[in-house]
Amino acid sequence: MRSLWRVSALWGSLVALFMVAYWLMFGPFGNHGLWASLLLFYVGRSLFLLPFLGRTVPS
Repeated sequence: MRSLWRVSALWGSLVALFMVAYWLMFGPFGNHGLWASLLLFYVGRSLFLLPFLGRTVPS
């Protein structure tokens, strides 16, 4: 059950990150917002996936 909550929190965080990146991309910032949103999304996604690096079997 704990792993289900952990996965839910991970997906919820990724959805929130995507929503902020989407707002930056289509918000009032123009082309700078596009690059900021891409940078934010890729850096944030990498940070969220860091704990799973090197795992070959599910815990």
